[in-house]
Amino acid sequence: MKKLFSYFKSLNKFKLLIISFSLLLFLQTLILANIQILDGNGIYFYKEIPEEAFIDSKSVLIKGLVLNPGLYYLNQTQTLSDLITKAGGLAENTDLNYINSKYDLNQIPEAGAVYEIN
Repeated sequence: MKKLFSYFKSLNKFKLLIISFSLLLFLQTLILANIQILDGNGIYFYKEIPEEAFIDSKSVLIKGLVLNPGLYYLNQTQTLSDLITKAGGLAENTDLNYINSKYDLNQIPEAGAVYEIN
């Protein structure tokens, strides 16, 4: 924790403002997506946006009974099944019959789609 505080002290005000604004946007996204951060969850900040976010891709949100809910980037051919795989797979207590009846796992998600796996 001391390293983190000394790092922030070493930043100029402009960089600190950028980091603060980025964190605010991140927290607003969590609230809008109704994502909860629970004890033991990790939050990762990347210095740059993944290249896949810019190359013929779309963002899709998945939440609920997957191991790593969140926002993922899919290319134009990836399916809902691929999205679940990117999110770490289904949780142990997921009813596969219900998932198969509710979703077409071969469906290609639309950009901005939100999937609630429950």
